[in-house]
Amino acid sequence: MLLRLIPLPVHGALELTLGMAVAAAPFALGLGAAGIVAGVFLGTTLMGLALGAGVGDGAGAVSLAAHAAYDRALAVGLLGAGALTALAAEPRAAALFAAAGLAQLALIAVTRYSRSA
Repeated sequence: MLLRLIPLPVHGALELTLGMAVAAAPFALGLGAAGIVAGVFLGTTLMGLALGAGVGDGAGAVSLAAHAAYDRALAVGLLGAGALTALAAEPRAAALFAAAGLAQLALIAVTRYSRSA
């Protein structure tokens, strides 16, 4: 059973932090061009999704079901990037993306997807 402990705004803040880490880590780890491009793309995508978590019910708001689906898709994308970079013999990139994917899955597991606090 999944524990829904944190509200969506906290989820957004943690997701924003994860996105910044994923975007910056390829530079700190000295990854190759492919790892940097993948890291910046996935990190900025996470950051954009995180910023949408704080938007209310007004115009431009992402529905809760859509946000949850995007969260799952990004987790799968991060884990897939980890698998592909492992196959390409890039262990640092594989570890980064796999860890970020697992962190995203953990965040999904503890998030209460509702607008009310």
